[in-house]
Amino acid sequence: MGPASCALLLVLGSVPFWVGLHALVRPPAPTSSQVLQTLMVALSSGVIATTLFLRARNAAQDAYSIAAIDATQAGEVVFALAGEVLLLGMPLPPQEALMGVSWSPAASSDSRLELPGN
Repeated sequence: MGPASCALLLVLGSVPFWVGLHALVRPPAPTSSQVLQTLMVALSSGVIATTLFLRARNAAQDAYSIAAIDATQAGEVVFALAGEVLLLGMPLPPQEALMGVSWSPAASSDSRLELPGN
């Protein structure tokens, strides 16, 4: 199964959850700005990034390569936070949250994990 098929199955598999949540919570209709922002995030993070991630994971030849690819997801949190603060002008999260963010990439950058040829 290819990466695009996996991404599609992930989306289709989550539909019952979102329909049930919508029926339970009954949120107000979103503004046009919220719809546009959600569409941009869904396309960039949901479709493009997930497909690229799954493609890289399928191309991995050994456990070390898979671990290195999986560890890149921890770095995504740092870049999302930086973009939110720098581009959208949002305030920094509380100190406890920043400690958690600083721990996440450190935990994924194990010095024993080296790709072959490095």
